[in-house]
Amino acid sequence: RGIRDGLLLSMIDERHPGGEVLTAGDRFEWVTRFARRCGVHEPHAAHVARLSTQIFDALQELHELGEDERDLLEAAAYLHDTGYLIGHSKHHRHAYHLIMHADLPGFSAHEVEIIANVARYHRRAHPRKRHSNFARLDSADRQRVRVLSAMLRLAAGLDRTHSRAVSGVRAEVGEDRIRLELEAETEPQVEIWDAGRKTDLLEVVFGRDVTVEWAPSEASSPV
Repeated sequence: RGIRDGLLLSMIDERHPGGEVLTAGDRFEWVTRFARRCGVHEPHAAHVARLSTQIFDALQELHELGEDERDLLEAAAYLHDTGYLIGHSKHHRHAYHLIMHADLPGFSAHEVEIIANVARYHRRAHPRKRHSNFARLDSADRQRVRVLSAMLRLAAGLDRTHSRAVSGVRAEVGEDRIRLELEAETEPQVEIWDAGRKTDLLEVVFGRDVTVEWAPSEASSPV
């Protein structure tokens, strides 16, 4: 895998040279540049990143993670579809390997590993210790990956159609449930359906039932 991914990254560099000089301080510019080289659909990537951080902020009282973890979630969200460069069916796994070998100055090797794991679990299987990539992490990082990937799974579902129909997310947190309210001009039925299928990890992480509902504004409500 290392040889394969190294060759792929070399091909990306040849086809899409870096151009302008960036410093390590421009770390999110490096993220967007790498995503672009991998051919991701940038409007979708940026929108999922924004929804992910909104979910992070809305559930702050439950996870109590900080700005560093928020940045890692945003980066993982922007890069979660990079694996399509290799193939569709296992693109979440491919994304992990590509990110692990990516050049992302401004992020430490430890941070890159968390980003790669969060992107790896944006779909399909939950993080499990039998997975070698997850088992390598210590217990604190495994919990970070569980929490952040649960949010990313949900955010990706909220842009299922790549139409950016859901403009925002709010949350009501109760003792035994989380109600996520979606801001959208019209009822985003596909997004509600797909997000509803992807609440399972969030429910496990926070020990609460999760519902996803449209919260129409006065302007979008029928007269």
